[in-house]
Parts: sequence; structure tokens; C-alpha cells
Amino acid sequence: MVGRQFQWATADRLGLLTRQRLLRSAWLGVVIGLVAGGGAIVFYEGIDFATEHLLGNLAGYHPPAPLGEGSQDWSGPSRRWVLPLLLGAGGLLSGLIVWLFAPEAEGHGTDAAIDAFHHKGGRVRLRVVPVKLVASILTIGSGGAAGREGPTAQIGAGFGSFISDRLHLEPAERRRALAAGMGAGIGAIFRAPLGGAMMAAEILYKHDFEADIILLGLISSIVAYSVFGAYTDYTPVFGGAGSFSFTHPSELPYFAALGIACGLFGLAYARTFYGVTNIFKKLDKVGKGIILMHDFQKHTAEALPEVLRRLKAGGYKVVQMKAKAPIQTLAQYDEALKKDTKLPTVSKRPIDSVVQTISE
Repeated sequence: MVGRQFQWATADRLGLLTRQRLLRSAWLGVVIGLVAGGGAIVFYEGIDFATEHLLGNLAGYHPPAPLGEGSQDWSGPSRRWVLPLLLGAGGLLSGLIVWLFAPEAEGHGTDAAIDAFHHKGGRVRLRVVPVKLVASILTIGSGGAAGREGPTAQIGAGFGSFISDRLHLEPAERRRALAAGMGAGIGAIFRAPLGGAMMAAEILYKHDFEADIILLGLISSIVAYSVFGAYTDYTPVFGGAGSFSFTHPSELPYFAALGIACGLFGLAYARTFYGVTNIFKKLDKVGKGIILMHDFQKHTAEALPEVLRRLKAGGYKVVQMKAKAPIQTLAQYDEALKKDTKLPTVSKRPIDSVVQTISE
């Protein structure tokens, strides 16, 4: 028994696959896949319901769906003036829900899930799941320029974290479960289980790959895809993609050019997206200000450096008031203050030694 435990421990350190890890990945992947598949169904139906009642009934607009999820037929909008109002109302309501109940659910979702993997031990608050679900449904259903990938990734990550907490998994296993939940959600709602599993392993790093996640991610993604496909169908999202065929090597340069163009477009989109996000974050800091006047209380003056550091970090602009004449403390005031107040002190310096004299 001791020899077997030593063998498992050695295999874990070397990154080898043991029978114990295989069994754990199997049953944990099934559990994550079942939950993530159910969540994908709720998200899918929520988007369809919101789109039909908001864009369809209010604006008279029925946007085209992917070939594998309906048809390319579309109609409207018959009431164009409703679209900007609907879009603004949907964005406002979605933003308020996120701001009030789960601020970490802001943005497209994938970044928050990656941040939880690296910096929060794989923990995602359970409330993030319904908040992200409802906010994303409102945004997409009202015509917002958003997609399913980010919200599905964060919702799946939330499911993985929740299951880990219920099963009292170790931090390393919780992080793997979170990533597997991301891949399961993506694999289900896009009907691409292999793609979901590989995305969960590679999206966590810029120039690296989380190989430990592949097996768990693949199992959970296949199960989630099976659950989602059983409810809808197993037709690929793009429908007739299977009819494409590779016939001659001369086609390869065109595929290469397409890949380069898509990569450049993706890079430009990402930089534009984060650039606009940073602009609004800076605008959020505009208008904050505080006026600081010199305080003659020693304990207050000694606390100012830390206070100033926190204010500046929070985006506040510190305004310093300058006196027209030199400021000096009165000896009588110092003595009276020492007698009247019995505050804890950390030094024997006179009060005027901690007051900065400012000249015109």
C-alpha cells in the first residue's frame, strides 16, 4: 500500500497519468459536464426568448440565426426607431444588475474566469452565474454587440468552482475544475466538444499550455455537448460545414492568407476593445477630487502618507492648499493640547515638528 501511494505521488510530481487521476477525471468530468450542459441549455433558451420578445415583438426585427440553429431568413426591423431605445435600455438594465449584485461579472467574462484561475484559487462566487446569465441574455436579446463565448466561459467556470466547493476539492483540483467548466460550456453551446476542451487548456496562458486540464476538459466537454445536443440537436453550428473538402495543395496559400487575415483582425479587435475599456475606466475617475489642508494633530499628520497613497490609487486628485504666509504653531496651543488630550503617541516630537511649513 505504501509502495502504491509512493508510486502515485511520484507520478503526480512527474505529471504522469495514474489510475486514480483517470478515475477522478472521469467522474468529476461527468458531473461538471452534466451541470454545464444544463446551464448551456438555459442560456440558449434565454437568448432565444429575449430575442423573440425584445427584438421581435418590440422592434419587429427577426435577425438571422446560424444555419445549424435555424435558417438565414430574417425580416425587419419594422420599427427602426425602437432599436436604439431598446439597445440602450438593455445595456442600462444589464449594467445595473451587474453593478448591484456581482461587479466581477462585468465585461465579456473570459478574463474574469482566467483571473479566478490564476489569482483566486479557482474560486468564483455562485451569484456570478445567475447574474452573468441574466445580464448577458438582456444584452444579446436587446441587440447588444455581444456573443455567447465570454458569458458561457464565465458561467461554466462558476459551475466548476461551485462543484469543487461542494466536493471540498484541493486548490489545484478546483482550478482544473474551473477550467474544465469553461471548456464544457463552450463545447456545448457551440457544439464543438474538442474545441471546448482545447480552448480550456490553452486560453489560460499567453505562451503556454495547461496540459493537466485536457483529459478532464475533454470528458466534461463531451458530456456537456451530449446533454445540450440531446435537447436541441447535434447539427454543427454552421450547418453545411461538412460539405467543404480539400482537393488540391494549391488551396493551401489561400487558407494561410485567410488565417493571417483573421489573426490580424482578431488582434485589432482585441486592442480596440481593451483600449475603449481603458478609456471608460479613466473617465470613471474624472471628477473625483479632495482638498487637503494641513492638520496640526500629530497622529493625523503621521497618517497622511498612507491616506494619500490610497486616495491616489483610487483615482483621486490631491489638491494642496498653500497659505499666503508661513504657518507656525503656537507654543501655548501645543501645551494646551498636550494637557487636554491624552492620545496615544509613537514619538516624543513636538507637534510643530510634524507640520509642514508652506511658504507662498
